This record gives sequence, structure tokens and C-alpha cells, in this order.
Amino acid sequence: MIDSVTLQNFKCFERLYMPLKPLTLIAGVNGAGKSSIIQSLLLLRQSYIDKNTDWSEELLLNGDLVNLDCAEDVLFVDAVEDDPKITICVEDGDNEYNFEISPETHDGYAVVTTSNNLSEAKKSLSLLQSDFLYLYADRIDPEIRYLMPKSSKQDSRIGDKKANRSVFRFAQAINTNEQIAIPSLKQERASDNSVLRNVSAWINYIMCSNLEVKAEETQKDSEAKYIYTIKNKNGEQKTLSPLNVPFGNNYLLPIVLAVLTAPVGSLMLIENPESHLHPAAQGRVGEFLSRCAEAGVQIIVETHSDHLMNGIRYACKKKLIDSDKVEMDLICEDAGNVSHIRKHIELNSEGYVKCWIPGFFDEWENALSRMLPD
Repeated sequence: MIDSVTLQNFKCFERLYMPLKPLTLIAGVNGAGKSSIIQSLLLLRQSYIDKNTDWSEELLLNGDLVNLDCAEDVLFVDAVEDDPKITICVEDGDNEYNFEISPETHDGYAVVTTSNNLSEAKKSLSLLQSDFLYLYADRIDPEIRYLMPKSSKQDSRIGDKKANRSVFRFAQAINTNEQIAIPSLKQERASDNSVLRNVSAWINYIMCSNLEVKAEETQKDSEAKYIYTIKNKNGEQKTLSPLNVPFGNNYLLPIVLAVLTAPVGSLMLIENPESHLHPAAQGRVGEFLSRCAEAGVQIIVETHSDHLMNGIRYACKKKLIDSDKVEMDLICEDAGNVSHIRKHIELNSEGYVKCWIPGFFDEWENALSRMLPD
């Protein structure tokens, strides 16, 4: 498990120390720097995976996981050293990996100096393993059927960062009667431990619905489609097009599939898992991710949702996850400075916030106070 990331002169951060736990929630207004923290990790991974890159000497700035344009733009605007460097430090147990990046770009690459032997990182750092998964804030749109997309070395088990192979991965799981990777994540409504039954059961629990979903491949595996069914009042199964089911299902399915196929010890980065979901569903996503983190998968979430945050707090209260395994942080401007900082949000064992920090999901109260009589 990655224990922390430290950034220096990286984008909006002069220096940021970011501790990470089994479940880390990163909040803040637009432009606060939430995505920048995730991008620092993606920069390292895509450079490691790229066959043309020796990541001990240079980093690939623009790839399938992240596009940073040029190193000059990544350098903190108020860097004051005569020869400023951009630094990314990842702490993983007893190991610490430092990357000192030159703020110059050469053919899409930035020169980097490392202070460690990276052979141990290749073996044990979850960021670099084949089970790593990153989900971007955007997803592929619902379609009647999907064509097999081109693959990339940066793809995860469900495809690119938009999850463009989810339907094919789901169909594969169904065809092989694949069981969920972590048995304790079985949904109580599911009749067995299969990925098929549990994907439907978890989506129905989160969405408060009663749809069944499966996927199947056609035309020699070059096409695949989702098939939704629902029972009418007579108990008969009726088939529905993906275009005629809630849009949130399409957005949620890759998250559920990714979690249920994630092995213990793997790492997932998820941006805005709450998008297109009703507040009640957002809260249950927080609960679902909490269960996964408690079961042994490290999850880092960027979010704008107080409902998702409250779902995590509820999970703490119900002992679905130990509050000590949850890290909540507000990324915000440092008053009077250009650099942005981190403010830690502490939870007690019951999921209550010990000291609420202004700017951390307090807009509801702010809006109500503005409506009070003058």
C-alpha cells in the first residue's frame, strides 16, 4: 500500500505532503489541485509502462493516462530556486522513491533523476502492477452495442481510463463463470459469488432498482452488448435496451465491475464516482467503496460529493470500515499565498467529523444561512 505522496514545485503546490490510507477521499473546489495529486501518480505509471521510456532517466508527459503538455507548465509558478526542480516522492512501506524532474521538455519527455534503486518498485509498488486501475471522470456513452476498441499498454482490466472495455470484460467474466475477487464483497441479494450476480446485485442496491444486467459478445468477439432485463407484475422477464435504462447505470457499472474484480493489495484511482447519480445512490457508492477498502484494496477518490462522503461516514458508524483506515482531506488555497495546501479532516470511530473545516462540504449550511431573514 502506498503510504504517502509528497510533491514539491508540482503545479499548484510549492510543497504538499499527502498521506494515503486504504480509503482516501480528496475534496476541494474546482482548481484546488485534487486532480494534480492523482496526475503525479499517473505520470509515474505511464512512464514506467511506456516501452520507449526509461523512467529512471525521463518521464513521458503525454500519454493515455495523463496529458501535462510540457514540464514548464507543471513547474509551480512561484518556484524561487535558481535551478528549480519538480519533485515527486512516493513512500511505500519501508521504501521511498524520489523523482527530481527538470522543468524542461524534450520531444515530449522530461529529464528525471532518481535517488533510489527502482528495482524494488517494479516488484512491489502497487502503482506499477497489472491490477492497477484508473477511472477518469468521464465514461463511454451507453450504446446498443460496442465495437472492440484498440488496446494500449496503459489499459486496465476494463480498458482505458474511460472504461471502454467494460462490456467485453463483463462478458468474459460471465462466459467463464468468474467469481468475485474478494468473497467478502458478496452482495447479500446475490445468489452466489459470481461476478454476474454481484454486479447486478450491487447496482440494484446502489440505484434502488430491480434491473438485471449481463453482457455478451457477438461476431467472433469483435462486438459486445449489455442486456438489461426486468420482471413485470406477472413475473415475466422483459428485455430493455441500454438506451432505455437510467443513464447512471452506464456510469456506475464500470466502477462496480472494477471493484468486484480487484484483488487484495491492488490500487484504484477513481475520479468523481458520484457523477450522474441521485444523492441516495452517491451515499451508497461511498459505502460500497468503504467495504472494498476494508477488504484490502487501496482506493483514492477525488470527489465533489458530500453524499459520497457521508456514505463513508455511515460505513464507519456501521463498522463496515475502521475509521482509522479512512483519510479525508480538503485541498485549498493557503491564505495570502499562491501555493495550495492540505487540511486534514479527522473522523472518530462513529464517523463523526471532529472539527469541521470551512470549505469542506459546508455549502448546504452556507446556502441556508443566506436564506435567513436579514
